[in-house]
Amino acid sequence: MDDAATSGDGEAHETFAATAREAATAREAATDAGAFLRDRFVDGTLDAEYGAGDVKTAADRGAERRVLAVLREAHPDHAVRAEESGHHEATGETGSDYCWVVDALDGTSNFAAGAPTFGVAVTLLDGDGPLVTAVTVPVLEDTYLARRGHGVTYNGRPVTVEDGDRVQPTHATVASVVGAPVLVDDGLADRHREQVRAVRGVCKRVIETWAPVVY
Repeated sequence: MDDAATSGDGEAHETFAATAREAATAREAATDAGAFLRDRFVDGTLDAEYGAGDVKTAADRGAERRVLAVLREAHPDHAVRAEESGHHEATGETGSDYCWVVDALDGTSNFAAGAPTFGVAVTLLDGDGPLVTAVTVPVLEDTYLARRGHGVTYNGRPVTVEDGDRVQPTHATVASVVGAPVLVDDGLADRHREQVRAVRGVCKRVIETWAPVVY
């Protein structure tokens, strides 16, 4: 084996090991926040601030604090962008190009309404885009983990897709994501209704959801 091949293999191994560590961090952060949310959801605890077309709960902030604690302990040299608390600069002695993006409670309106369709999403970005992502659906205790170049796992099991697999439209469920701007913008609301009408009657069902990471 020549030196170039050996060097390439070494770099690939280092990259694999690095993404494995970061994927473990993402999974821990998402599942810790998910466990917190699951407990709050089951016991009915809800301290919320309601606005026009939106709701913020204490659970959002509590879940985010748990994610940030895991990220800060594991990677103090990484920056973080969190939905509730905004941008956090790296706190370590050495900086890096890595940045975590956190939505510790996606589907707050569902959570507040007692619907179990909400999730936690934690993604690490580098200069080339998403490197690892963990998504957990707390009530179902489902966790999806994606790593660049290494595919996706669902509760630890690899997810595979075979060429040629197709789902007939009449067997498909389509999720239409409804964001807060749709509620206050007539133009967006009209486009949303047009999209729903276009697929309703063609597919098995259409779900209008506030939690895109779940669907």
